[in-house]
Amino acid sequence: MLDALRQLLNVRCGADL
Repeated sequence: MLDALRQLLNVRCGADL
């Protein structure tokens, strides 16, 4: 579960950059 949330945050961070 945490993995999914972490992945989502990672994608958002990557998109932000």
